Amino acid sequence: MIFWVRKGQGQHLSVMRDLLVTTVLSGFLLAAQSAGAQSPQGGVVASGSASIAQTAQQSVINQTTERAVIDWQGFDVGRDHTVTFNQPGRSSATLNRVNSASASVIRGAINAPGTVVIQNTAGVLFTGDAQIDTGGLVASSQLVDPGHFMNSGNFRIGGGERPGARVVNEGTFSIGDAGLAALVGSNVGNAGTIVAHLGTVALASGETTTIDLAGDGVFQIAVSGTPEAGRATNAGRIDVSGGRVLISAGGAAGVLDTVINTSGIIRAASGTDAGGRVELIGRGGGQVNVSGAIEATGQSTGGSVRITGETVNLARSAEVDASGAVSGGEVLIGGGFQGTGDLRRATKTVLNMGSVVTADGTSGRGGTVVIWSDESTWFDGSISTVGAISGGLVETSGKINLGTGDNASVTAGNGGTWLLDPRNVRIAASGTNVSAGTTNPPSGAGEFQIRGPSIVAALNGNSDVVITTDQPASSDAGNITVATALRWNGSGNLTLDADGSIVVNRNIQTRGAGDLTLTAGDTVDVNQSVQTSGTGDIFVNAGADIRFDRPVFSTGAGNVTATADASVLVNRATQISGSGDLTLVAGDTIVVDRRLRTTNAGDLILRAQNSVTINNNVIATQGGDVSIRSANGDVRMGGSNGHQRISTNSGDVTVEATTGSIVLQRTNTRQRNTQIYASAGDIALTAGTEIKLQGGEANRQFVRIGRSGDMSDISLTAPKVSVIAGDTVSQGTAQIIAGSGGSISIDADEIDIETGDANALASIQALNGATLTLDAATQTWDGLVRASGSGASGGDVTLIGDITASVRPVFDLVDGADFSLNVGNATGSFQATGVPLEVTTTGGSIGVDGTVQAPQVTLESDTGVTLGSGAQITGTAAGDAVVIAAGNRFENNAGAAALQAPDPSGRWLLYMNQFASLAGTAPASGSFDLYNRPFASNPPSSLSGFAGNRIVYGEQPGLTVTAVSRTKTYGDDVTGTLTYNLTGLRAGDSEASALAGPVSISSTGSAANAAVAGSPYTIAVTAAASSQGYNVTAANGTLTIDPASLTITANDASRAVGDPNPAFGAQFAGFVLGETLSDLSGSLLLTTPATVASPAGTFAITPAGVTSTNYAISFVDGELTVGSVFTEGGAVTDLTEGGVIAQRRGGFRASPVTPGDAAFRTSERDIGLAAADPFALSYSLGEVIAFRPASQDGSEGFVPAAGGLEPEATGDCGVSANLGGAGRDGCVSVVVTESFWDQQ
Repeated sequence: MIFWVRKGQGQHLSVMRDLLVTTVLSGFLLAAQSAGAQSPQGGVVASGSASIAQTAQQSVINQTTERAVIDWQGFDVGRDHTVTFNQPGRSSATLNRVNSASASVIRGAINAPGTVVIQNTAGVLFTGDAQIDTGGLVASSQLVDPGHFMNSGNFRIGGGERPGARVVNEGTFSIGDAGLAALVGSNVGNAGTIVAHLGTVALASGETTTIDLAGDGVFQIAVSGTPEAGRATNAGRIDVSGGRVLISAGGAAGVLDTVINTSGIIRAASGTDAGGRVELIGRGGGQVNVSGAIEATGQSTGGSVRITGETVNLARSAEVDASGAVSGGEVLIGGGFQGTGDLRRATKTVLNMGSVVTADGTSGRGGTVVIWSDESTWFDGSISTVGAISGGLVETSGKINLGTGDNASVTAGNGGTWLLDPRNVRIAASGTNVSAGTTNPPSGAGEFQIRGPSIVAALNGNSDVVITTDQPASSDAGNITVATALRWNGSGNLTLDADGSIVVNRNIQTRGAGDLTLTAGDTVDVNQSVQTSGTGDIFVNAGADIRFDRPVFSTGAGNVTATADASVLVNRATQISGSGDLTLVAGDTIVVDRRLRTTNAGDLILRAQNSVTINNNVIATQGGDVSIRSANGDVRMGGSNGHQRISTNSGDVTVEATTGSIVLQRTNTRQRNTQIYASAGDIALTAGTEIKLQGGEANRQFVRIGRSGDMSDISLTAPKVSVIAGDTVSQGTAQIIAGSGGSISIDADEIDIETGDANALASIQALNGATLTLDAATQTWDGLVRASGSGASGGDVTLIGDITASVRPVFDLVDGADFSLNVGNATGSFQATGVPLEVTTTGGSIGVDGTVQAPQVTLESDTGVTLGSGAQITGTAAGDAVVIAAGNRFENNAGAAALQAPDPSGRWLLYMNQFASLAGTAPASGSFDLYNRPFASNPPSSLSGFAGNRIVYGEQPGLTVTAVSRTKTYGDDVTGTLTYNLTGLRAGDSEASALAGPVSISSTGSAANAAVAGSPYTIAVTAAASSQGYNVTAANGTLTIDPASLTITANDASRAVGDPNPAFGAQFAGFVLGETLSDLSGSLLLTTPATVASPAGTFAITPAGVTSTNYAISFVDGELTVGSVFTEGGAVTDLTEGGVIAQRRGGFRASPVTPGDAAFRTSERDIGLAAADPFALSYSLGEVIAFRPASQDGSEGFVPAAGGLEPEATGDCGVSANLGGAGRDGCVSVVVTESFWDQQ
């Protein structure tokens, strides 16, 4: 084994700026995840042949051509959505072009046998829920040339990218064997899992990218261009199982900016053949940083790993392995062997303590490891190229400078080779003059002293000055000590680059545009102030700790950035009073024991790999942001001797403990408080374990996030959020407070609010219109939750989870604010012990789902209350246990049992404004509803007279009691039979509930003797409303009396011509109530036109002369028959019309007859004549009398006159007949209608 070693303290380069990049990516992904739709939208096939079918759960693209182009208006995939491309085969591909201003967010699944390409110039984001199972996948924020794609299947990608676009994966990619997974754009990253057996995975950050499929199935990938802020990161897992991984990035970045950072796992190992190939190629400026694992091991020969860039850094945790079961592979870091070959040569290369590079050959020869830089190489890690047959080759070279740390270890194995190559420097008032450019100390013993004024002169001449400790012939530690003040006004940049430590014992100040850079392989101690008062920046970089024992500050536009591989310790106040930023980055911890402040628009940024401890103020007094992040530790504050703040005026405050906790807790007995607030900005706290606010045990030791007068949107995200007051004194409170225009949003698995034993209050309060969102599966409210305040009211409230409360929450919301309790979470619950739940809002709505149980529950909204399908609201106390004032709408999707008051003395009340307010199912009250009782003027106490559950309406229904009008006839008595109708009675109500008593109905026209003259009579109805609340009106009816029908008929009479009229009589039909003619008005007159001189004939007897209002009188005339006498001998044919026919033996005589008075026929009918002579017969007045004596032939017919049978005036007919009266021997006169008599 051959060694050529000069060992000392070498160059070191900070690696922590990648923390800033990781934070930006994480924030961008979180923001984008809140936006997308659930499925691709607006797909139109632009080229090729394909069809699209979509449901809520899946989108299916059936493609029949080898390649197709589909234009989408949006391409988001929800968590429960699956997109399936049915392509002809594995060689098929589909280009999906997304025309959207928003990034595509993939939360669900994408399946395809071939390659799926997603082009969105706003970015493509795969969340942790994404599942990609395809033959290949390309995601690009740059434009894909559709012509090349359709013609050859190759990719020409570039241009069109929107500002801030990212292509990031946090999901799982399962790529088919030998397939391609490529993330293409300016800023690309993987934090998930990408598996492509024997395939190719590319993270390509550039301006243009070409991907061609070579004939042997290998993808040829070329990336070019240096986009602004170009980055490529891998914090996840990439496994190609013998394939190839390419991460290429080129940004227009400074030497300290990270363009490639891999903190995850990259695996190109093969279990059957040679290892695969991993390439990390940084183009342009910036750093390539490795803090994770890279494996390219093989079952035969190890694979190839190439890592290069402007600067290359392998952090403490970096592991690179290209070992083989037979022979080791090749690892080239920073360049090829002795700087030859086509691999770019790094300017600086650093392998930090703990980093490991291995290229062992288990049964054969060791491999090759080259660590190269064109300027300086710092090696403090471990390299192994052991082989069973012979060791391998190790080269650690810096073309100008090489440093090896105390932990450097090289095991090249038997027969292996290690090829490798400082003097302390003091800057004092006297010494060697230097000029512009780089000054390396010459060989010699002891410190090399440089004259400070010469440095200042060069800087004022606008020349850059670089002081290093590079001296191969020296064995010093390579420290730089500043022992004289350095102040310059020019634009020259001063760089102190020490292999060991830098100690600043005198002031350094850049007053112009020049930058100051302090870079040490070990520690940097600032024992005197370091300042920029112009536009120049200050950079402090250390391989170990940075200690600010005196201020480092900026009073101009310059930035101050301190980056340590170990810790940053702030022991003196550091302030940016200009417009610059203050950034502290630590590979281990940050401890702030003195104030950090920006007083203008500058930002305060703290990034630590492990814990951040804040024991003083971190304040941006104007518009700057405050951002604090711990990647693997806690962020703690509360240990100061004075009041402690993390605050900003109009900027934002962001605190993150990615895997740890954020703790605000006083750790001493000083009567001081701890607060985080942003007067007009937002506050965001994110923790991987817990966010904890712990009140102190001494007076005034409260902890608080936010203030009531601020407009901050406050968000807390962690598995657990605890707000716990101290137990010893009442002032040890713990509070989260948002004011007008602000909000509080807590997203956790568990929220715990605990008031202290001494009544120190723990609270979450949204005041003055601030909104409140608490989303946690389990919530314990042993402290106050409030969306209101003294003289102030809270905004929208959203509560999701299983909540238990022992301290009364207060929800008195501002006008228009909504309240939501477990809406969409039907299995959620709210249970209060010993305290009520009261919610009041005007103009806002209330929505509740899940179970709610409290002694009293009050929900008051004039807009509406909605109960979800799983809602059940239970008030366990006596009295008005549940009161819901739903205003204009109550929507009940939970069924009739949604409201419960199980206490025997308890009840529920549901108020609504109108009957139309109810939507869904009415709760089953078991009692009648109440009306005309608006909630504002009829509180529950006013309903004490009504027992049981009630639905109470502000609207008043009208109930009309209407008497039924009727008609009767004079003489009828309808007393007790009058009726009425009810109109307007609501379903479920009854007359008994609506009216105070029986309905009263009567009429003076009911009696039988009520006169017609008074008709119509009023049917009067009266009814009194009960306390149920109807507006009762009575509507009278009418009783009409019709006159009774009365018929007066004149009796018929007869006489002979020349006789006087007989006395006339009449018959009466229709008198009621025993009334007679005497009850009529007037006198009955019976008149006829016949006089003594009237000829024979028939004359009317007309009744008249009487009237009555109670009777409708009908008069019916009688008949007066007047007859004349003829002599014997008249023949039948001699009879004239109108004559009276008399039959006697041997002859006739006639008198006038009136046609139509009676009908006579010659045909006989038996009327019961006796077979005797003389005859005896009976008859009816007006009938034809026909008889046939037994001793004679023929018939004789008679029609008796109306007045009876009259005797013949003279003569003897010779016929004896008994005609219903005394027997008489004579003739009988009759009236006939024929003008002749026929006996035949």
